[in-house]
Amino acid sequence: MAPAIAGVPCDNQFIASTRRSTIVPHLRRRLALLLSGGAVVTSGLVGGVVVLSASDAVGVGGARPAPTASSPVLDEPELLLEPTQLAVPQPTLVEPEPEPELEPEPEPEPEPEPEAPREPERVRAPVPLRQVAPVERGPVSVPKDPYAAEPIRQIGNIYIPKIGLDQNLMQGITLRNIDKGPAQWPGSAMPGENGNLVVSGHRTTNTKPFRRIHELEPGDQVFFTVDDVTTAYHVTGSQIVYPDAMWITDQTLTPTATLFACHPPGSAKQRYVVHLAISA
Repeated sequence: MAPAIAGVPCDNQFIASTRRSTIVPHLRRRLALLLSGGAVVTSGLVGGVVVLSASDAVGVGGARPAPTASSPVLDEPELLLEPTQLAVPQPTLVEPEPEPELEPEPEPEPEPEPEAPREPERVRAPVPLRQVAPVERGPVSVPKDPYAAEPIRQIGNIYIPKIGLDQNLMQGITLRNIDKGPAQWPGSAMPGENGNLVVSGHRTTNTKPFRRIHELEPGDQVFFTVDDVTTAYHVTGSQIVYPDAMWITDQTLTPTATLFACHPPGSAKQRYVVHLAISA
């Protein structure tokens, strides 16, 4: 038996595995050439398949007859191979890169509580030069004990319309009197006299008479009434000093006055000072 072509034994009959309606003409020509001069006859249909008869295709002893002038030598026919399945590319699965681990955000630090507004540590208005009186008398010394014994005495009234102050005017240097209201420093001038009338008061404790002392501006009026006599002063300037600035109590040749209180409010680190002059 001759070698098989496309899986079909090469007997005297070749069965084309294609229905007659779909046989391509060039397939017939290639089969005829393969038989090399043998008679190619269509024997009929077997089960709808064309059967070709090639009894003379192979010579004696299986030798192929020599080609004749009517049968030119051509290249060997291409073998009919069974169709192969096309490899369908499989999708490549790409593993997603792991997301970088995010560091936890640090908790925001609590915002510091806003500090209480502080008065500017500067001179708010020019302080006029004052002629200091000869040391014939002066304010008494401050005792070490803030509650040292001294008489509690009310000598009049102090009225400052700008800051709504209208309180008794005490006389004393210790907290025994200052706790009860603004107090004239003993040894300083009395209202209307030549010299410096020095008055101290609290800002945040007890009656808080000088709580708004920082609002006073040049020209604001201050009235003192003692023995039914009212004396008017006006503001000439203000400044901030340290507790050891005792020069604010210096006496003058003309009627002046000095109001002071602790600064900033609620602290005794500094002193807020307001300077006055007698009004004409």
